[in-house]
Amino acid sequence: MKRLAKLIIAAAVPALAFAAPASAQDTDSFVVNLAGSVDSECVLLPDGPVNFDVDMLDVGNQGLLVLGYSCNSPYTVSIQSLNGGMLNTTSGGAVNIPYALEVISTHDGPESFNSGDITSPVVVVEDTDWVNIAANGGLAAGNLDLNFAGLLDEYAVAGEYSDELTFVLEAQL
Repeated sequence: MKRLAKLIIAAAVPALAFAAPASAQDTDSFVVNLAGSVDSECVLLPDGPVNFDVDMLDVGNQGLLVLGYSCNSPYTVSIQSLNGGMLNTTSGGAVNIPYALEVISTHDGPESFNSGDITSPVVVVEDTDWVNIAANGGLAAGNLDLNFAGLLDEYAVAGEYSDELTFVLEAQL
């Protein structure tokens, strides 16, 4: 049986050579699949914690903080207040003085937030561009104004006050 199969194949191969048109070219091809990746990289400056002294008897502007940010992908910058205001830790939290935070960025323009409204993360900058990290950044500047409820409340009670603002730069992939 093996011998018969070999004879049939041996006879078929020369026949196929004559059956093809004389001008046909033999072709062969293969595909090379290329793949690569680049990890997301984001930079937020200043790097690390920043201590900012708030004058608890001044209802005016408390100063300016500037952030630099950049990502090699679309991103958001969000802000969150730990206490929702300047919490009097000496009173065990019985006093919490709200403040207004005004933020202006090179991407989204000016926005104002009440400290009580940012106890969950709130996006203050959103960039949807797909460009490299050197070209896909911006600056944001913000200031803080204390908001006392009324004329009689304009004098903070004695004690230590604190809040913690967390800024998060997050790639949106």
